[in-house]
Amino acid sequence: MKYRLLIIVMFLCFNSVLKAQQPNIVWITSEDNSKHYMKLFDEHGIETPNIERLAKNGIVFNNAFSNAAVCSAARSTLITSSYGPRLATHYHRAEGKVTLPNNQTMFPAYLRKAGYYTANNAKEDYNINKPDDVWDDSSKKATWKNRKEGQPFFYVFNIGTTHEGTLHFSEETMNTTKTNTNPNSVFVQPNHPQTDLFKYTNATIETRYKPWTPKLVL
Repeated sequence: MKYRLLIIVMFLCFNSVLKAQQPNIVWITSEDNSKHYMKLFDEHGIETPNIERLAKNGIVFNNAFSNAAVCSAARSTLITSSYGPRLATHYHRAEGKVTLPNNQTMFPAYLRKAGYYTANNAKEDYNINKPDDVWDDSSKKATWKNRKEGQPFFYVFNIGTTHEGTLHFSEETMNTTKTNTNPNSVFVQPNHPQTDLFKYTNATIETRYKPWTPKLVL
């Protein structure tokens, strides 16, 4: 009997510790970026003061790499915590989406079961059929502020400003539209062609970064 009582006490203590260790989690996703674009990771990158402040007060993973070079495959890996080929989620927008095994769901669902309020603003674009138990809210209006008082939250905020689809431009645009950054002043990675096209592309990327990086407010 005393051993059973000891086990119960240990379980209650462990459960209390778990509740005390439920930090709020904010997940910021920025589309289609190389580490070379941010000064946080590369001396030639663009200054992102608010992100740098978050990093200074948090943890930076210098040896974490994307599972795929395209958005939906990488996002599917992140949301399942599983290597893409294991679940066949590495095909970018295949004709049919993958159904998860019966013993697995997307990881925010586990947080939700642990008492978290889970919100996603707003992009999903997974290569998987999404289970129903993942998000309390997943929409363009989703916010952590809708949680119950005192409830821990997991909040995903997606920034599409740098998505590769927004970087396409015509030759006419390149010849007639000026970027806020001088193309001749940007750093082009040594493994890229040192051409006017690559300089203009990098200047366009930098121009897109600068308006939103100082204003990131959650």
